[in-house]
Amino acid sequence: MRKLFKIQGITTALVFSAIMFALVACEGAAGPAGPAGSAGAAGADGAAGVQGPAGPAGPAGPAGPAGESAHHDEEEEHSDAVLSVSPAESGGTSSMYGAGFGPGETVSITAGGRVIGGATANDDGAFAADATVTLSDGMYTATAIGSDGSEAIAPLLIASK
Repeated sequence: MRKLFKIQGITTALVFSAIMFALVACEGAAGPAGPAGSAGAAGADGAAGVQGPAGPAGPAGPAGPAGESAHHDEEEEHSDAVLSVSPAESGGTSSMYGAGFGPGETVSITAGGRVIGGATANDDGAFAADATVTLSDGMYTATAIGSDGSEAIAPLLIASK
């Protein structure tokens, strides 16, 4: 049995030596480089980069139009008129308040193409009036127009409960 292991060991050593010799003997000088392969497919877009710094300020813009003069003549005296109206149901009553009209100025209030109320401004140019509104549900612009040319607008909501 010992002889068998001894022969197997020698045989294995000879085979291993022959393989090593073959590998070393077969290794020669490197050959020339082969031709380049074809280009691969394009890769996916990368992640967005970090935002850069702000650029320089642009040139100054052109000058704006001149503002209104501090001088007011008689026609402009009542140009700061204001109007406030309360919401109402169709067929209900809306309370309307105005100021900035001329003393004793007659004011007509319209909405939806209809006259919905009227009043006369007191000595301070203010008025209060209640009007029955027969407009359908919706949002309207109420306009108060004075007999001396004063004008003011306000939103008017007509809605069912």
